[in-house]
Amino acid sequence: MRRKGFLIEMTKHEAGAFFVAGKFRIASALVTGGLVFACNASLLDSAKIFLMKGNYNRASAQINAAYAKDPDNPSVLCAYARFLKDARKAELLYSTLSEDKNAPDSVRAEALFRVGCLLYIKSEYESALGCFEKAFDNVPDASLQEYIQLCSTLAHNDGNESENGDYVLQVGSFASLENAQKKKGDLEKYFPDVTIQHAEIGGEKYFRVRLGAFKSKEDAEAFGRRKLEPKNIDYTALRNAE
Repeated sequence: MRRKGFLIEMTKHEAGAFFVAGKFRIASALVTGGLVFACNASLLDSAKIFLMKGNYNRASAQINAAYAKDPDNPSVLCAYARFLKDARKAELLYSTLSEDKNAPDSVRAEALFRVGCLLYIKSEYESALGCFEKAFDNVPDASLQEYIQLCSTLAHNDGNESENGDYVLQVGSFASLENAQKKKGDLEKYFPDVTIQHAEIGGEKYFRVRLGAFKSKEDAEAFGRRKLEPKNIDYTALRNAE
């Protein structure tokens, strides 16, 4: 059995190599006998290869063929949405997939990411940020953090924050600098303006992790309710000098 499995794996790689080289007949012969993927998986893989080669039309044909065979498959639907010319239809399909609990986490994450990109194009940074954050929750891919930080910066420029604001949100106070830096790093996945302030109370040193700069205590608390509470992050609105 191990020998057979090894040969099947070798056949997969050989077929892929011949396919990339454009020798489709040889690749087809190697595929014969059911040694490679199921039909839809093969079509999706073929589409990816055509995309890498810049052949959009052939990639689209492969996706349409997969969709015709299995229009309810989440992976197929996610790929199909990428080729829709109607952005609104694509967004609706991605939104549906993002809420499909039966879909794999990777599919939901990609759907959320695509919706986020469409919202970003429309300058709906707050909504885009929410999509990118949910995508990261499904699949914690480091590359998503760049999008989260960008949209976080843009979404926060909504009049509540000010470079010279008198108020901040304190989200933690630690006796250990290491623990404070860890908290800061966790928050920086979502917010770009996290700082650590040193304080000494009764001869004891503390490291306070703080977020933002707000014009008023009310603005700071509104931001906390909107941004921090959904993430179960405790906070206290304070004057920056406190």
